[in-house]
Order: sequence, then C-alpha cells, then structure tokens
Amino acid sequence: MTIKIIPGAKWGRRAWAQPIHAVPTTERQHFLVHYDGGTPITRTGNAVPQAVDKEHHGNGWAGIGYNFLVDQAGNVYEGRGWNLVGAHCPNFNRNGIGVQVAIGGSQEPSEAAKAAVVALYAEASRLAGKNLAKSFHGEHFSTSCAGSHLIPWVKAGMPLSGAQQPAQQAPPVASVPAPRAVKTATNASQLAIDGVWGKATTSLWQKLMGTPVDGIVSKPSALIRAVQHTVGSPADGLLGPVTWRAIQRYIGVTADGVPGPVTIKALQRRLNTGKF
Repeated sequence: MTIKIIPGAKWGRRAWAQPIHAVPTTERQHFLVHYDGGTPITRTGNAVPQAVDKEHHGNGWAGIGYNFLVDQAGNVYEGRGWNLVGAHCPNFNRNGIGVQVAIGGSQEPSEAAKAAVVALYAEASRLAGKNLAKSFHGEHFSTSCAGSHLIPWVKAGMPLSGAQQPAQQAPPVASVPAPRAVKTATNASQLAIDGVWGKATTSLWQKLMGTPVDGIVSKPSALIRAVQHTVGSPADGLLGPVTWRAIQRYIGVTADGVPGPVTIKALQRRLNTGKF
C-alpha cells in the first residue's frame, strides 16, 4: 500500500511557534497510536488536523504534536512528520512516532483508517531500519488513550481484514518531505562532494524538496521554507544561523550555524542519496 500523505502546507498547518528539534529516523523505537478523547469526532477533511493544530497551539506548544493524523476516510495528514520530535507522550516523543486516529468516545475506527495506520507503521519501520514496537498512549502514560477500540486492536498486532491487507512485496512509500520519497539521483545528476555550495547543489536540493528549480536561493525562498518545515526551524524562507543549525543537526554535523565546507559536503552527500 502506497501512502499518500497530505503535507502540512496543504491542509493549513500554522507556522511553528518555536523551533522543534529534528531526530534521525533511525533513532525511532516505538510506534504509538492515539485517539482524540471522549467525544466523537464529526469533523472531516482538513478540519481534522486544523482542530488539533489549534488546540496544541493553545496549549503553548510549538504546534500540532502528533507526527501524523489519520481520519475515518483513511486520509493521512502530516503533523510533525518523520523527522521532528513529537509532543504526544512523555518520554516517547523523540524515540516514538505518534499517530492519532480521528475518533473519540465509542467511535470505531474504519477499516480504511486502520489500513492507513498499518501502512504508516510499515513505512516508519522501513525508515528506522527495524520493526518498531507497536503500542498506544495509555501503555506508557496514565490515560485511557487510545480508547476502547484501538487499544485491543493494537494489542492484537494491528490486524486488517483480508481486503485491506497491504501487499507484502510493495513496502509503503511516503509522498511528503521529511523524508521525501523520491527517485534516487542518477549518476548523471550526482553532485561533486567539493564543499562548495553552488547552482548545481541548489538545483538538486530544489528538485528533491519539490520547489521550483532555478539554482537560485531568493529572499524569501520556497526551497528554504520547505527545508525549514523539514528540519523544524521557523519557516520564514530566510536562511540564517538558526536554520543552518537545524540543518546541521538534521544531517549529522556540528551545529555551529556556519555553512562551512564540512557542512556543505555532508549536505551534498545527503542530496546524492536522492532525498533530504
């Protein structure tokens, strides 16, 4: 099953109120399922994540705390995505992926919603390089979340009906940045690892982030705004020390805010993998 994830920019996610740390997908150990609480959910479409985003901003958080949200139609909405620390369960925000199913009270999750959760789990495990531990909010914190229907489903291993079983030979692939699922760069488009940030590096970065490709970083820049969303920096489209430090943490080099040759070489190596 291929995952079609609706990016935050598409459903109307508000700008992060404060920077959010990035975390390598390989550090993830757990996959936590949540629900909305004791009241049934009647919202549909973009209103589902928008309501949660508004609530979490109201809590004084940086913004929506779940990594992903799933509605009853099986739509998947990007919250903090694959690479940002979540805000959904104490002690499991960095090492866990938090997924909320948009149901509440006695509502039962649809088969489409459950299939989307299973597909997210498969992709999260693929990105982590291991099978993540399946769990739910109340397993790690004193809460009734994820409700009377999701908890036994998770405990049973998240089974699906036969019609909803994902094809085993086709692992799910996400369609949004963080990380963006793209074709691996061909040999012809491989960057020279020279530590020089020029037009070729910018053009490939733009291509992988899905922004217009012209090899130029404007002020503000669509490329930089997309990168900021991915690395958890304030998304103003301007490239400064705060954004560079977030990028450096994301690609695994010293976060000094200075884009020197070591940083640019690491960036070029990252881009040559066909994703950012």
